[in-house]
Amino acid sequence: MGPIEKAVETQFLPSINVSRDVYFGGKFVGVMIKRLMKKENREALWMFLRAQYAKHGIQGAEVLIAKVKPLFDAFADLMHLARACRVLKDEEVEQLCKLCASVPRQLRKIVTNRQIKTHMLEFEVPAFVRRWRTLGLFCEDPFESIHGLMNKLKSRYACVRDRCKRDELMYNALSVLKETAEAIKKIEKQSSRGPYKKKARTQPTPP
Repeated sequence: MGPIEKAVETQFLPSINVSRDVYFGGKFVGVMIKRLMKKENREALWMFLRAQYAKHGIQGAEVLIAKVKPLFDAFADLMHLARACRVLKDEEVEQLCKLCASVPRQLRKIVTNRQIKTHMLEFEVPAFVRRWRTLGLFCEDPFESIHGLMNKLKSRYACVRDRCKRDELMYNALSVLKETAEAIKKIEKQSSRGPYKKKARTQPTPP
């Protein structure tokens, strides 16, 4: 491991709270990749590389960044569309399918001494997205985000002994919460004042 690679691993990645998972052979898991692909973190990486190259008196920082940056940007766009927890628009479906083809192609141009296995990304994902018009709705994140809410609803209706009736009440309550959230978003979008912000309470001045 060279000095710049070591600096990235020991200094830059911890600074943005990104680490390798020891249970997956030292690889980056999804949440870490998502964190690394944030625009501000990508820009911070380029600045860090420039500083490290200058510190060690090594030339070629701009050449490396010019080669890697388009791949990182394209992969960030791919992740944004692939993880979107909604039905994608027609143009978004096409954009995602194009990214599934272009990202592996860019990766092969950079990594020339290894076999890149991207069959699922190049063929399976586009076919799935064109069929169902979403990928993010089938990911783990939407289910995890609703898990805590379902536990609260289970506690609320634990007194209902009939399981079918209890599930029906939970479903109705969840539907009401969803409709309420959508109504609030619609009102905020139509309001000229924007989203409601709770004002801080001020102590009344004594007479």
